[in-house]
Amino acid sequence: MIDFGVHTLDSALYLLGNPKPIEVSATLSQHLGTKPNVNPWGQWNYKEFTVEDQVAAFVRFENGASMLLECSWALNVPESKETISLSGTEAGLDVFPLKVNKAQHGMLTHWVPDWMEKENEEPGIGQAADFVNAIKNGGIQLVFNTTEGKQALSDSRSLRRAALLHKVPYYTTLAGSVAATQGIKAYLAGDLEVCALQDYFH
Repeated sequence: MIDFGVHTLDSALYLLGNPKPIEVSATLSQHLGTKPNVNPWGQWNYKEFTVEDQVAAFVRFENGASMLLECSWALNVPESKETISLSGTEAGLDVFPLKVNKAQHGMLTHWVPDWMEKENEEPGIGQAADFVNAIKNGGIQLVFNTTEGKQALSDSRSLRRAALLHKVPYYTTLAGSVAATQGIKAYLAGDLEVCALQDYFH
């Protein structure tokens, strides 16, 4: 979930207007990753593998909306799909590919918007700008952004700068992100204690 599932969740929440969740029910399974097997992602050390195979959740929000979330990297299904689908009172929206579904003129219709690319516009610029604005406006309090390669490092420079200027905690490694998540969980549970470094070596 923390690897790629979080991106799907973030996109869905953004499209919903970031409503406040009031109830979450979830299950996870870990059966395939802990045994030798095949997967489109390639080989892995199944003896030391700790990532869940699949997560399913139901979320209720304060505004009356609800969400069904499912994410997996190893599942006995014929093909892998990435889908975000929203169903509202006036229309519905499928994101991959982008399609609007609606009942009108006495029939069920759907239409596909045409993307008119601006001249010299680079992919991802608008998305990065929205993220930076969210940091500036206080909509984001914590940033996890792992990069690989010079291009990814360059593309995320504006995110790092915005986080630094607005004093938003920023983690650039998966290990750091996991440690931060565990620390937040311990703090919320009241189990966070301060220890001297020497305590860990006795």
